[in-house]
Amino acid sequence: MSEDVQLRRIAKFAYGDALAAGVRRDGSIPVVSSGGVTGSHAEANVRGPSIVVGRKGSFGSVHWMDEDCFVIDTAYSVVPANPDIHIRWLYYRLLATDLRGLSQDVGVPGLSRESAYITRVMPPPSYAEQQRIAGFLDTETARIDRLVAMRRRQLPMLEERFGEAVGCLFKDFRSARPTRLKYLTRQRPRYGVLVPTFVDEGVPFVRVNDLLDLASRIDGLRRIPLELSQQYSRTVVKERDILLSVVGTLGRTVVAPRELIGANIARAVSSLRVRAGVDPYLLAAWTATRSFREQALTATSTDTAQPTLGMEDLANFRLVWPGDTREQRDGVVALSEIRTASETLQSAIQRQVAVLVERRQALITAAVTGQFDVTTARGADLS
Repeated sequence: MSEDVQLRRIAKFAYGDALAAGVRRDGSIPVVSSGGVTGSHAEANVRGPSIVVGRKGSFGSVHWMDEDCFVIDTAYSVVPANPDIHIRWLYYRLLATDLRGLSQDVGVPGLSRESAYITRVMPPPSYAEQQRIAGFLDTETARIDRLVAMRRRQLPMLEERFGEAVGCLFKDFRSARPTRLKYLTRQRPRYGVLVPTFVDEGVPFVRVNDLLDLASRIDGLRRIPLELSQQYSRTVVKERDILLSVVGTLGRTVVAPRELIGANIARAVSSLRVRAGVDPYLLAAWTATRSFREQALTATSTDTAQPTLGMEDLANFRLVWPGDTREQRDGVVALSEIRTASETLQSAIQRQVAVLVERRQALITAAVTGQFDVTTARGADLS
C-alpha cells in the first residue's frame, strides 16, 4: 500500500475576503461563510464549482458550491492542487477527513491552513477511479438525503397532528364554555426583562430557546442581577406559571417547574399565572391547537424586527374551557397519552435521521478510503 500523503498534495486552500454586511451590494452571487450561504452580493471572488471549508466559527465544515460565489474571511475556498485531482472526489475526501480535530487556537478555535496542509491522507487513486467514486457517492448520498428530508418533514407534521389531537380533546369536554384567556389568569400577560445584564451570581433567567428543554437547562441558565429582576417583579416566576414565547418563535410553551420559582423571564417570553381551579398543563397544551395559532397569526405585529404578540391581544384570545375540575383532570390524563404517543413517534424519526446521517458519513469514508469497490457496491448493504 502506498504511503500516505499530505493534504497539500491534493488540495489548495485560499483565504476568503472580508465583506461586511454594510458594503454588500444587491446581487445574486451567494455569500458563503463557515456556516454556509449567508446572503448575496453583486460580485464573486471564487469561480464555481468550488469547495468551501470553515476557518472560524463552524471551522472544518465542508460545503459544495456549484456556481460562482463570494467566500468571506471566516472560510477557505478549496480547489484541487493539480489537474490529476477530480474536484468532486476532493469534496468527498474532505468530508471524510477530521478537519474539526485540527483546531489549535485556544482562545478562538479555528482551522489553520498549515494544520490542514500537513494532515496525512491516503494517496488519491487514478483520475478515472476518482470519477467513479464521485459518481457513486453523488447517487448514493442523494438517495440518503432524500430519505433524511422526508423524515425531517414528518416532524412538523407530528406537531400539527399533536395540536389537532389536543383541539379534539377540548371539543369533547362536556362542561366546556366559551371564554377569554384573561378570565383564566390572575393577572394580564406581561413581557419579561428588557436588555438584561448577565452576571455570574444572580437570578436565573429564561429565554425563548430555554423553553425547548427547560428541565435539563435549569442548572445552566444565564443569570441577571437581583435588583434588575426586582424591577420586573410581576414576571418573577411562581410555581404553575405558564411560560410562553411571544416574540420571534410564537407559542413555545412550558409549565414552570418547582425548581424555577424565583427566576425571571426575557422580553420575548410572557408568563400566564392561572387562577385557582385552572389546570396549567391543560391550558399550556391549548397553545398547540389551531385555534391558538390562528389567533396568534391575526394578532402578531409585523412592525417590529421580529413577529411580536401583543399582551392585550393575548389576554383576549378566545377558547372553549372546561369548568369542571374533574373533567380537567381527566383531560390531563388524556393529554399525557397523546403527548407520549407523539413523543414516541418523534424519537423514532429522530433516531432514523441520526442513523441515516451516520450511514451517509460511513459510506463516504468507506468509498474514498478504498474499503470497497464502488463498481460493485451500488445498492449493496454497507451497514
